Amino acid sequence: MLDVDLNSYSATMKIDQKMKTSNPEEEEIDMIMDMKMDVIEDPLALYTSTKMQMNMDGENLDQSSEAYLTKDGFFQYDSMVDKWIKMDDELTDALFDSSVQQMDPLAQLELTKKFIDGIHIYEYEDQYVMTQTITNEQFREILDEVMALLPGLLPDETTESVIQKVEGVSVDAKATDSEDAVIEEETTEEEVTDEEIADDLESILDALDINIDEFLVVSTIDKKTLFPLEMSGVTKMTMGIEDETISITQLISGAYSNHNNVEEIKIPADVIKNAITMEEYLNELGLDEEEAEPELEA
Repeated sequence: MLDVDLNSYSATMKIDQKMKTSNPEEEEIDMIMDMKMDVIEDPLALYTSTKMQMNMDGENLDQSSEAYLTKDGFFQYDSMVDKWIKMDDELTDALFDSSVQQMDPLAQLELTKKFIDGIHIYEYEDQYVMTQTITNEQFREILDEVMALLPGLLPDETTESVIQKVEGVSVDAKATDSEDAVIEEETTEEEVTDEEIADDLESILDALDINIDEFLVVSTIDKKTLFPLEMSGVTKMTMGIEDETISITQLISGAYSNHNNVEEIKIPADVIKNAITMEEYLNELGLDEEEAEPELEA
């Protein structure tokens, strides 16, 4: 693994995505996402600003969001409610753990080995240009690696949650006037293990039947510092959901700057002061925590 002295940077990224289904009655969904970010790796701190434009069923949807992740917490702005939300501490801790593992050079190397035969590097006067392709088999191997890591990064209430199953309900139909109808409800408790979660995630991936039709990423790297400069790419994939096939095409472009010059990422005082809790946010959306839990865990 190359030793690159890069502790902070700024980046911009644009994703132009088109999604369509095999159902002729459903229109194509177009989405353009513009993202800006500042990153400090040690101690970990992150700021992102995202603007999304989507055209779906002939209607335009514009949405923007911002997020701060520092030692002071994880705060996210949602333009739908026009408020900042302070995410739960457990989710924040999970994000920190996830980011630390993603930045681990050994972990990155292990993932890179899965598709090293698809990497080609070209040398120029002051830059390296790296191209990367991937096959279906390699993509699945990488997903398997990621799925194996996910359960350990989920909040404790997800991996250690207790599921109550109603196994039987019976009513005494012959109850007399002096007797109340008896409802017997039996519950058992089961701890959901990391292995079971991983198996469930793998089953979902199998059901989606994801196929990579095209995957090409081109990265430009400074020859002297080995700092990333630019990247672009195209991905085309299909997935099956029940009797329909969904095709997704993405055009990606990005640029890196401000190398080692992001000195501090600080959450503004008014954001901390005025942020609402996750529970309050769910109430704003008309959801309770049980209804929103599957979405948050996904």
